[in-house]
Amino acid sequence: MKYGVRLIGENFELELDGKIDNYGFITTRFVKAKNNEEAELKAVELVKSDQRLNEALIKNRSYEPMVYLEEIWEEKWWKRLGGHGYGFYPMASET
Repeated sequence: MKYGVRLIGENFELELDGKIDNYGFITTRFVKAKNNEEAELKAVELVKSDQRLNEALIKNRSYEPMVYLEEIWEEKWWKRLGGHGYGFYPMASET
């Protein structure tokens, strides 16, 4: 079966415009899997192994990056597997 998986990322420290800040993101990945659980694991692994994202992360981080499942659905139509891109947003300050 084919699944669409929407993921939320938190605590991704990135340098943008010369300033290091803490960001979250939303992204969607498409995977083949036997069930929802396997689809979630495969989608999270795609994000964790994303070389461009890993290269952009600050190496000496203050926060531990986390990825959560937001939504999962079975795809009715053929879509390209994988996916790329992230919608980043600044995380709320803890002060």
